[in-house]
Amino acid sequence: EVPAHSPNFAAQDQEDDLDSLFAALGLGEALEESNSDFTATALKVAKILSRKEANRLALEAEHAESLAKHLGRPCSEAVACEACSVVLNMCYEKDNVETILEANAVAPLVTYLSSPDQTLQGNAAGAVQSISYQQLGREFLHDIGVIQPVVPLLKSNDAKVQTRAVGVIHNMSTDASTISDIRRADGIVPLISLLRSNNTGVCGSAAGALQNISRENASREIIRANDGVPPLIDLMMGNDVLSQVCSTGAVLNILGPELSDVPSHPRRVALRKLLTSSMVASLSYHGLFSPDSE
Repeated sequence: EVPAHSPNFAAQDQEDDLDSLFAALGLGEALEESNSDFTATALKVAKILSRKEANRLALEAEHAESLAKHLGRPCSEAVACEACSVVLNMCYEKDNVETILEANAVAPLVTYLSSPDQTLQGNAAGAVQSISYQQLGREFLHDIGVIQPVVPLLKSNDAKVQTRAVGVIHNMSTDASTISDIRRADGIVPLISLLRSNNTGVCGSAAGALQNISRENASREIIRANDGVPPLIDLMMGNDVLSQVCSTGAVLNILGPELSDVPSHPRRVALRKLLTSSMVASLSYHGLFSPDSE
């Protein structure tokens, strides 16, 4: 199931018949649980087709309502998993986030974050992450308390679950109103631990979340008390640009107020110049001496 190898996926401008597909999903709703394979298969088709922009742009309110029904009362875990994946793909489009919200399809996703099934956890976390890229989605997720069930997933032994969970926290921490929620849910220490992850994307998201969270005084104290600065500095000296930028911003947020409350104070300006110069020097070093350099 590699999208790039599919002739249908290659025809990005060609819209498929979503109405007939979602009509089939309506039929699946009426079937007995013993026929859940039919619904799961239809949703899998919807997941595959929703990888195409033309099909995502064709999402209608009734399609979202059908998804919401299968998310709210799934006849099997397979159905719930596939429905989550459809939402994940559909919400790549900003307008679809509002459509999914209006269909009441988001609350079940948050419930599935606490499922004992890691596949369902990961798919739900992916859908929530997709929704949380948009301001409207973040506001709704904040209001229904998404942080509490997401934070435990930061310690998951499943790579996909963990990667998507830290992505959710990174997105949600963009809004100042959510920072205290992350702190009260004991989410800061797990984020510090993820700075040492072998997964570059996880490191970058954790550093980005800590950069946002460190805008709050109480959170800065927790980061310092739990030795969060040394791994951030290590990332500054690494070769991943996202991790470098985010970790530099986090260190500035954490250490800057110790020098002065005024951002333009010469000491804080000097610290900013020092950290920026260090990051540039590291980028230059890795560019010159990495195995891929010529």
